[in-house]
Amino acid sequence: MNPESIQILNRFKGQFLESGQLRVSDSEYQMSIEEVTTYLASLQLEEKRELALEIKKTIEKAMIFTDNQIRQVKETLETGKKRDRANRNYAKFF
Repeated sequence: MNPESIQILNRFKGQFLESGQLRVSDSEYQMSIEEVTTYLASLQLEEKRELALEIKKTIEKAMIFTDNQIRQVKETLETGKKRDRANRNYAKFF
């Protein structure tokens, strides 16, 4: 990868925490995606593939983080619903 590609990749990766969580606003992220897309269009095929693969890995990590967060929220809500049902059921005995 050429130095400019490395710089673009590092800027893109810098928008995420190690866990995959996005650390910038949605609008900043969108601007970055547009920058990467424009830059990718100017590259030769092999270099384009290499950079796109690295960006894809970063996005996949972010997707895994987001999926885990959604799953945790769903589990928390379901646990709360079960607890509420149990409390209503047993409250009639008190």
